[in-house]
Amino acid sequence: MEITASLHVVLTVSTPVIGRLILCMLFTTGIGSFVPKIAVALMEALREQDWERALRIRDLVRPYEDLREESGPDNDILAANNVPAIKYGIELAGRYGGPVREPIVELSEENKCRAEEYYDRMTGADI
Repeated sequence: MEITASLHVVLTVSTPVIGRLILCMLFTTGIGSFVPKIAVALMEALREQDWERALRIRDLVRPYEDLREESGPDNDILAANNVPAIKYGIELAGRYGGPVREPIVELSEENKCRAEEYYDRMTGADI
């Protein structure tokens, strides 16, 4: 899942105007569990309609999000890296992420190195 703004058109009914359109900005983030400044910065950018900043933030987290979307070695489950990548990110932040449950497996050593590289980029970024 991508950490970026999605514009959704919501049809509302009000009197006397029927079918008034409201634009809503939504996003989800697992990365916010271990780099909360990313989620806060993205929310600020969206509220301020600073689309360039929002896109810079999206581009910053994209590699970690791509890692989460991969199955990883020894996993037949689509996007099996999702949970272990978040748990490992929490560990990188100095908190206990805990083990994953079967049938998911922990990140491979190669994917842990990737996660560390992306984490360092995100935590060191001036956003």
